[in-house]
Amino acid sequence: MEVILKKIGSLLNRSSGGNFFTLNPYVGCEHSCRYCYSVYISRWRRRKIEEWGSWVEVKLNAGEILKKEVRKYKKGHIFISTVCDAYQPIEELYQITRDCLSLLIETDFSLFLLTKSARVARDIDLLVKHPNVKVCFSITMLNDEIAKVFEPYASSPSQRIQAGLKLKEKEIETGILINPILPFFTERELENLVSQAEKLGFDFLGFDTLHYIDSFVGGRIKKLYGQFGKEALERLEYAKSPEYETELREWIKEITKGVRIKCEFNF
Repeated sequence: MEVILKKIGSLLNRSSGGNFFTLNPYVGCEHSCRYCYSVYISRWRRRKIEEWGSWVEVKLNAGEILKKEVRKYKKGHIFISTVCDAYQPIEELYQITRDCLSLLIETDFSLFLLTKSARVARDIDLLVKHPNVKVCFSITMLNDEIAKVFEPYASSPSQRIQAGLKLKEKEIETGILINPILPFFTERELENLVSQAEKLGFDFLGFDTLHYIDSFVGGRIKKLYGQFGKEALERLEYAKSPEYETELREWIKEITKGVRIKCEFNF
């Protein structure tokens, strides 16, 4: 793993619609998820797509910059994080995410934290102190073995579920984002995922599709699908059709009908 230590000039970035800020403690991600749309960042760093997951930039002075920015903006909504995982393995060493959370406790910013890592449970002591925080675990499937093929260095789905239950025990609002819905694989577990999320008492459930960008995600994930045979590949190809999302949305509406958990579409 190549670690690049950097000093930055800004940390909070307004979303394209201006409705919230994004906060990314790192650039790059060790989890190396094969479907990650953030791989496009490689071209901005003059890196090959195949190198995604082998390098991470650490924003060493993130805390210092955040102190200035929260005084400047005063309040708003912050999404942690959008193009990396705030709790990837390198967080254990540099603790940039923990530093940022420590600074945000006494502010008027609401927080939404998305992760594929069970490491977030380390920061329960900080999260319980924040008056307006939601934690969301991104999960593609419950099968740990197959999940490892697509997200080799992320915490296993079962570990994420257990971490989520720890947060729930402390009354931290916690949900699951089924993201991405991998054609063929997630589809086979979709009803069970919804059922388990409700049974375990998670607060909300979200759904998003595979960002199938041929020049970035497409080629990488197609090779993996090839390992699972013709049926898997055909389903992957069908997911590029305009009919797919419409059919998927209707199916999700059907299987979530009557569930006692808030459900949201992100596509």
